[in-house]
Amino acid sequence: MFQLDTAITNWRNSLLSNQNITDGNADELESHLRDEIDSLMLSGLTEEEGFMISTHRIGDHREVGQEFAKVNPSLAWRRRAFWMFFGILVSMLVSGIASLCSNGSAVLLTWLNVDAYISGVASVAVYIGVFMMIMFSVIFGLSVFTKAMKNRLSVSMTLILCMLSIVILKAAAIAFNVLRVRLLDIETVGKMALASSYINMAWSVLWPAIVGVMLFVLWSSRPQRVR
Repeated sequence: MFQLDTAITNWRNSLLSNQNITDGNADELESHLRDEIDSLMLSGLTEEEGFMISTHRIGDHREVGQEFAKVNPSLAWRRRAFWMFFGILVSMLVSGIASLCSNGSAVLLTWLNVDAYISGVASVAVYIGVFMMIMFSVIFGLSVFTKAMKNRLSVSMTLILCMLSIVILKAAAIAFNVLRVRLLDIETVGKMALASSYINMAWSVLWPAIVGVMLFVLWSSRPQRVR
């Protein structure tokens, strides 16, 4: 059975999926839509018929978004900039987790008296492995994450938690690093640093290639417009 309020809510959500349409724009359009439906119902149409005709007259979210883009030309760029910097923040958070795991593994290997070269290579390998695992999980599990977190945390609270987590992770990683240095002599620390530097050089070449592949996969999987 047709439910007018549910239909209008779904229509409004489709409008808000367009980055050029703000909540205020959606409120204005919803008010206009309801007035139009009421007018059509007074002429003898049903709620469903009035809704279908009114939404058709207003246009779909792409057409409406193009019109509002002319009114709010900087809005889309501000939102894109927001998500760009939010992505940087997430990358810092992931890097903090990877650093903590890397330094923790180095302390463990040092405690187990593992060779310095092997320990250096292993700690960097742990960093790369954890970083890649989390990054791929974030990118390809983003839709599941957003559904799970919807209506639970505000954007501002999410940003605060991310920044707080980064500070805690960085502090813990530094503490592990200091502990590792205290457990070793200068010569052993130098050997570990030398081994780590070789892996880091390889990673500096590999990482841009991985980013390129991820961007290509995400771009290829985007929804295609129906012509």
